[in-house]
Amino acid sequence: MDCLSLFGTSKPIIGMVHLEPLPGAPGTTGNLASICAAARRDTELLAAGGVDGLMIENYGDSPFYIDDVPKHTVAAMTRVGTAIKDASSLPSALLYSETMLRWCCRSLQPLKPTTSA
Repeated sequence: MDCLSLFGTSKPIIGMVHLEPLPGAPGTTGNLASICAAARRDTELLAAGGVDGLMIENYGDSPFYIDDVPKHTVAAMTRVGTAIKDASSLPSALLYSETMLRWCCRSLQPLKPTTSA
């Protein structure tokens, strides 16, 4: 898929939604509803500013996990990403931190459906 068909322009401007610290991270309020509300507010402001698409990242979770990304972090980012998608028709993508990317597959491994031949 090319930029023109996805974003409606060949040179899209992508806005970044920086999430507040997610539940379990240092400095979090633990209130996922308020984190979703803040992300939706930022999404609306970015859309009003004319961006063509969105990226969502968990930079507020710093310092990042070294050995593993807890399942609750993956679940919280997915929940916030869903709230953002519901608040905007802009194309969006989750952008995980380098550490989260490194361990994401291991964290999700138990959640993968199994099939039998």
